[in-house]
Amino acid sequence: MKNRVFAQGLTVLLTIVAMFVLTQYTPDLFFDIDLHKYDGDKDGLTEWEEIELGTDRKNPDTDGDGINDGDEVEGGTDPNKADSDGDGLSDKEEREKGTDPNKSDTDGDGIADKEEKKIGTDPTKSDTDGDGVNDGDEDNDGDGLSNADEMNKVGTDPNKTDSDGDGTSDKDDDDDGDSITNGDEVALGTSPNKADTDGDGINDGDEAPLGTNPTDPDSDHDGLDDGQEKKLGTDPTNEDTDGDGIKDDDEDTDGDGLTDGEEIKETHTDPKKADTDGDGVPDGDEDPDGDGLPNDDEVKEGTHPLDEDSDNDGIWDKDELDAGTDPLDPDTDGDGINDGDEWGKGTDPRRSDTDGDGIKDGDELKQGLHPLDPDSDGDGVGDREDNCPKIPNPKQEDADGDGKGDACDDTPGN
Repeated sequence: MKNRVFAQGLTVLLTIVAMFVLTQYTPDLFFDIDLHKYDGDKDGLTEWEEIELGTDRKNPDTDGDGINDGDEVEGGTDPNKADSDGDGLSDKEEREKGTDPNKSDTDGDGIADKEEKKIGTDPTKSDTDGDGVNDGDEDNDGDGLSNADEMNKVGTDPNKTDSDGDGTSDKDDDDDGDSITNGDEVALGTSPNKADTDGDGINDGDEAPLGTNPTDPDSDHDGLDDGQEKKLGTDPTNEDTDGDGIKDDDEDTDGDGLTDGEEIKETHTDPKKADTDGDGVPDGDEDPDGDGLPNDDEVKEGTHPLDEDSDNDGIWDKDELDAGTDPLDPDTDGDGINDGDEWGKGTDPRRSDTDGDGIKDGDELKQGLHPLDPDSDGDGVGDREDNCPKIPNPKQEDADGDGKGDACDDTPGN
């Protein structure tokens, strides 16, 4: 008897707790509450506004920045982001300091608000000391680099002439080891922290003697990067090194049927050797991916010479070309089924509506219809016109006129 009473009491208690939790988090399910007026967490936003904004309806400060969601909306900041402008200072910190929480550089002097805090300048004044020079253009430590360049480009301390203490000023240091000083890199527009700014395979310091542009990977715009031209032996400052009217990228130096550019960028063979692997087959006739297409055909078709199935639809490139499908489009006919799956299902990957019933193959499968039969239920009415396309309803009875035939309508009379 005692155990039964205890069990009943426990059940009542758990029910009360559950109801309390549910009413706290979803009061609109239990009470007649107008979501357009009710503000459960008292943050100044109605439940409906919170739903639209994606804020937490039970937390007045969704992003935890110390400002209520309603106040953020009113003030123009993002209630879902503690640092709306991403400058490293929370919205509350910015309000307290008088900076703009929606602008990373409130005073527009070229230095982010948080960085100004570090170097001791005023983020609300572009010219803190009033000397007529913007804080970003000042050179606090007198090392020849502006404050903004040190902070934004070099990554050194604008209040220290020699940030790393190596005995060389920040301007004269060569942080990336490319033989160009930080100061010269800033002047050139290259990165003081990347030896090869444009990623062309040649260090910035080596580009100058070549006459190439360290901020442009293809200085002569012939289709080959400067580093590729250096390896090939062509002139990276002249798009037609031999002056024959053909750009270096389009030349076929070894006569194997592939241009130098195609060999370098696509087949990864040697443009100076007609038979790179020495197997007796010219590079253009090789078929490294085994899909039945030699390299020169793959290049012409735009398929990948090193991938037998360029569009990853389950059909090899040559088979697609033979079948009339597109080896670069996994769903040639755009019916929502990729070509490989169409082959497996027996539908035509070249026709979006294989059975010609006016419904795309992919849509038929989604609806449970047969994409190879224009009358899936065999009742004499085509799928597109049938009010019960999966259940025979030859006379198309529809007692309630709802467009759904009686044979498949759970409530045909209503």
